[in-house]
Amino acid sequence: MFSEKLTTTQQAVFLDLLDQLIMADGVRTQNEDLKFEDFQKAFPNIIPEHVSDEKLQEIFTSRRERVGVMLELLSVALIEGELNSFDKFFLEKLCSSLALSECDFGWMQLWVKNMLFLVRQTESFMEA
Repeated sequence: MFSEKLTTTQQAVFLDLLDQLIMADGVRTQNEDLKFEDFQKAFPNIIPEHVSDEKLQEIFTSRRERVGVMLELLSVALIEGELNSFDKFFLEKLCSSLALSECDFGWMQLWVKNMLFLVRQTESFMEA
């Protein structure tokens, strides 16, 4: 959704951040693998690229880009319900590295939870 507007460099860094998030708890679930594959398909020929936390603001320069990255990552982390402690720690640290506040993080979590609820609700409408 938000990742479509990222540059190829940003996409490569995003894929690495996504992989780090997925592995934060040491377990890759089927849903996480499917989401990762979806992003790989959306970013053909992009190879994940690791950068230091300090360089993230140089890669994602606008607030729009930084919030978009966090929303995309939260949508993967929350796909199976609540954040586990490993994912939460990783995302809070990332949020700080992207110069986003704790308040921003809370609002983004709420937004993603609401969005996922609405998606599930829509799917149930379509099945009825």
